[in-house]
Amino acid sequence: VSDIHNNPAALDFIRSIIETFEVDLIIDTGDLVDYGTIFEAERFATFFAQLNIPYLFIPGNHESPQVVAYLEGLDGVTVLDEGIIEVAGLKIAAMADPSSSFQGASVADEWTMGRAAQKFAALVKDGEPVDIIAAHNSSLFRYLRENGRLFLCGHLHRAAIEQKGQYVEVNAGSTGASGIRGLRDLDLTFSLVLLTFQHVQESSALSLYSADMIKIEHAPLHYSLERILFNNPPSRQETVS
Repeated sequence: VSDIHNNPAALDFIRSIIETFEVDLIIDTGDLVDYGTIFEAERFATFFAQLNIPYLFIPGNHESPQVVAYLEGLDGVTVLDEGIIEVAGLKIAAMADPSSSFQGASVADEWTMGRAAQKFAALVKDGEPVDIIAAHNSSLFRYLRENGRLFLCGHLHRAAIEQKGQYVEVNAGSTGASGIRGLRDLDLTFSLVLLTFQHVQESSALSLYSADMIKIEHAPLHYSLERILFNNPPSRQETVS
């Protein structure tokens, strides 16, 4: 999930997916709040406390130091601003958006993003192999795009699942339909991506089996699910209702 932007309607959407598909882990690639205030973050405390699965959060550019610190103190959510963690059988490398260290919503300049991308590349390449590389802004992947890697991001509010060469990049779009901006622009599209992994017997590792793009759109109202299967070559199956 990504870019909830303080929209409580996203929580019911997430709950329904958890229950329907028996989800084991949630990865949130940032922008939980819109204005970087603890007041916004407080509305998610009960949601996190009631989850019975891990919720991994990577701060985005709409977070702030106060929001990150508040989330770190909550039960039910793990904030990963820089590092590698193993959860639900997956090794995940993540780095927060540099702007999450600023006050209020902002976008880091190109120099700052470039330095952060270099630091992220060093973190991943100096560590053990990882299953997932996650960040809010895909600009942080610029030195990491190599074969066999899976990238998760958000920021653009445009859901996409792309296989480029032999790596896969998944953008969850906006699970909160862009928050207030979605209401203003009447672009009310809630989206997330459900990833399924399978065990590889030879290595006892997990590999990406499928990615389901799930959307609820409100102009007009309809629900859609698009599934991409990852084998060699990849195949695609789409169902829309």
